[in-house]
Amino acid sequence: MHQDLAYWGLGEIDGIVTDWRALSPATRQSGCMDFVKASHQSPIIPHEDSFDDHNLLSRGQEVKVYVAEKDNTCGALDTGELSLHHSLMIHGSGPNTTDNRRTGVVIRYISPHVKKTMKPVIMAFRCAGTVTLTISNPAPNQRACFIRTIC
Repeated sequence: MHQDLAYWGLGEIDGIVTDWRALSPATRQSGCMDFVKASHQSPIIPHEDSFDDHNLLSRGQEVKVYVAEKDNTCGALDTGELSLHHSLMIHGSGPNTTDNRRTGVVIRYISPHVKKTMKPVIMAFRCAGTVTLTISNPAPNQRACFIRTIC
């Protein structure tokens, strides 16, 4: 389990929400996300890099605290449903023990007031509005950005 803001280099801010949309059923058996109740009210908790082959995060980031099973909330979703979570929310998914893929798409909504506080490269695409500061670098080998603005 991890907090997104622990490794994005943006500090402890309220200007980001993550939208995870299920493109296939995300069940307990297929590895749906679990969320730790009220953890969005915590500061960034120390993480460690496990580099575990079964962890899909780039470095296998994990919070360095014990999370009791009773504090977890199952985030099972049917196809087409979505979950929204704060970037300080401790969350993670278990293994997919089914023969089917668990697929989804992530959209992160970031307020223009968010400022990068660390050196890691942050890749972002402006979907609408006016950006008054630069927080993003173009993605390497980017061919297209599949964003449609709906008015």
